Amino acid sequence: MESDLIEVDLVEPQTQPLPRAQKKEPLHLRFKKTKSVSDVSLDESTTKIKGSTKTSERNPLKVRILFEEEKNIDILGLKLQKPVLFRGFSTPLLNNITPQLLHYIGITSAPGKKGSNKQDRTWDRNLKKDLTRLRDCYKPDTIVCLLTEREMEKYGISDLLSEVAQLNLQVLFYPQSRDVFVDPSPSHLEQTHILIEELSERFYRGQSLVICCKDGLGSSAVVGACLLVNIGGVSGALDAINTIRTKRSEKCFQNHLHQDFVKDYETFAINRSSKEKVKRLINLYSPRDQTRHNIRLFQALCKLGSQGGKQLEEMDGVTGPLLSILSSTTEPIGSDLQKEAVELAYHLAISPRLRQQLVSQGIFTSIIRLLNSTRSPEFQQMLFNTLSQLFTPMGSATSAEVFLKEGGIEEVAKGLAHKESEVQLAATRVVRSLALSGNRAQTQLRLSGALPHLVALLAYPSEDFILQSAGSIRNVACDNALNRAELCTHGAVNVLVRRLDEDHPEEVGLCLLDTVLQLSVENAPMHVELRKVGGLNTLLKFLNNSDSPTQFLVASIIRNVAMDNVENQTELGARNTLEELMGLLEAERRDHGKSMYISSIWALTKTHPKNVERITQAGLLPYLTGLMISLEEVGNLNPDQIYLLANCLALLHNVTYDNDANQEYVRENRGIDLIVNWLDAQNNMSIIQSAAGAMSAICYNNVTNIEVCLAKGAAIITSKLLKFNKNHLLSLHVTSLLWMFMKHDVHVKKIVVESDGTSNLCKILSTSEPERLFQLLVNTSACLWMIGEQNEKYKEKIF
Repeated sequence: MESDLIEVDLVEPQTQPLPRAQKKEPLHLRFKKTKSVSDVSLDESTTKIKGSTKTSERNPLKVRILFEEEKNIDILGLKLQKPVLFRGFSTPLLNNITPQLLHYIGITSAPGKKGSNKQDRTWDRNLKKDLTRLRDCYKPDTIVCLLTEREMEKYGISDLLSEVAQLNLQVLFYPQSRDVFVDPSPSHLEQTHILIEELSERFYRGQSLVICCKDGLGSSAVVGACLLVNIGGVSGALDAINTIRTKRSEKCFQNHLHQDFVKDYETFAINRSSKEKVKRLINLYSPRDQTRHNIRLFQALCKLGSQGGKQLEEMDGVTGPLLSILSSTTEPIGSDLQKEAVELAYHLAISPRLRQQLVSQGIFTSIIRLLNSTRSPEFQQMLFNTLSQLFTPMGSATSAEVFLKEGGIEEVAKGLAHKESEVQLAATRVVRSLALSGNRAQTQLRLSGALPHLVALLAYPSEDFILQSAGSIRNVACDNALNRAELCTHGAVNVLVRRLDEDHPEEVGLCLLDTVLQLSVENAPMHVELRKVGGLNTLLKFLNNSDSPTQFLVASIIRNVAMDNVENQTELGARNTLEELMGLLEAERRDHGKSMYISSIWALTKTHPKNVERITQAGLLPYLTGLMISLEEVGNLNPDQIYLLANCLALLHNVTYDNDANQEYVRENRGIDLIVNWLDAQNNMSIIQSAAGAMSAICYNNVTNIEVCLAKGAAIITSKLLKFNKNHLLSLHVTSLLWMFMKHDVHVKKIVVESDGTSNLCKILSTSEPERLFQLLVNTSACLWMIGEQNEKYKEKIF
């Protein structure tokens, strides 16, 4: 069993060589590893005699230690890795060493106090003996005296300050009436804050502080609690109060006004401007002093940074000391000081201005070096968390560009493959933010081998893992076809469907659906795989039993996977998907929601007559015509209404193409009138394009509808649209219409020629892409042939 004692040999330093006979032998010491000032044997109380007068001899003065910190010191030239305390020795050498090992905050009663109280307690202490004991046993750097001059005279210690000076002890005299600490007025809080800031600065410098009032239970306890709150030695005001009650006495804070004062001070200190405090902390910081003292300074800065808002914005100048620690080659990797610096960087990155300072001053270089060097999972997790914050707002292009240049992607990929799950989770958060910066980051993530790890992490049985990995996959796949394809080859679709079949919190469920949506964009292999693994059935469960956001996502996925996949259209149609969508459409009141459901129905009815029949039976046409009439009555449409109208016209194309009954219904219910009006929409190309498509479907193989359109001037409007010859989809619908119009009425040829239509038709013929729009070439050639047929004059114009 390992002993808890450490033995060292110490030799006092010698400035002059001693004669051989006077040379000293090494001093052999034994001491405990983990004791504190409060454990010093001289601190142990002697036997109390009930009812007797308290004297300095029978009741030696005691200091209750509220908070203490270790110092990293060099004792007589010997470097000690761990601070130590010496117990049970009276050697002058040991007494001189003890105060260097710790600095602390303590509370005591008034030294030398005389008199009695209402409880018939009597004190007859010796001021000089109490101060001597205080000096020799506790070795404070500063005594904080809260007694007023009147109180010192009352308790027989009017010469307290002069006696302290004679013993070469430093005193901070802060006479305050007891009323100050029971009345949290702005002036009292301000006075207290001045004192607390002074004490905090002294403590940051490594000084030990002893606070005293009459009994060490009232004013001292309040000041001690406020000081603990200010330096971050406790989690908050309540923790400070409980700490002092535990370490000093349960009698502390029996006056509830004292407790209220500490709570009010905590709020006051948080809301108060911290600019001066930050400046003081930065001035106290020493790059050469990598000790616990600097750790406390950075903890204080971290606390200020975590408050955000005004405090964060006032932390100018902090980035320099922070980066000097992270970039230091002498500081041990993953030291406490570096951890505090990384934590501070995390908070500073919340501010766009300070985040930019960190990035421009090279924080990525330091973080990448530390990630490459450390083997501590805890430190790696902290570094990755700070990285993800540096990319906030998510996808910050500037930060990402610098990070990519520094070659940080490789370290992120290693983090995803780490054996510790917490490191993997933190690395996944980095990917989620970084991937939104653009195609370059997405591509580098794929080339680094990160994508298979993301899919593997998605299978991890943890809601946080599912959320972060699904979000990362979604962002990596956004607008990147190669990433979408590779993710599918690694089984992302199968894992996503399994996850969707489980119960999850709403945020996780929405993220999973959004990830499926991103993977489904222009990804034909994914559409096939989704059907094969049962994903369509899973999606329909969400469509039937969910709220609007979930239903919107499912409707969007259905639109993508059904658009050019007849098998998916057939299966979804057979499962009553169209009827469900129609019900949701009729219940929807928002224009953008209606557009979503209409676009999904459009995808399911594209070149699928059976689905057209199903949706017609569900009552689509009365709803569509009624909706278009209401939009016509609106007049000036807003963007959502324009998008809705364009979707209505596109769906009308699907359900009327080569369908006599539906074509007739539209004609008899003002449909052609509305379409002709929208075909002449002057400044809205999306409406014009959709109206041209709807008219070409309504007129297909329907002479009656062609005649109605011609009677309403559709030929003139259509021929004018040939000038938009670079819009291939619009040109496809227009040339189809003109071919049908000219075939039915030869006079349309003259309209086309006189509107310079032949020239625009030739431009379409010369600029279109045959491999993509073969039908457009066919339509355009047919129109030109028909114009020139049996008419030499028109032939000349064409050629």
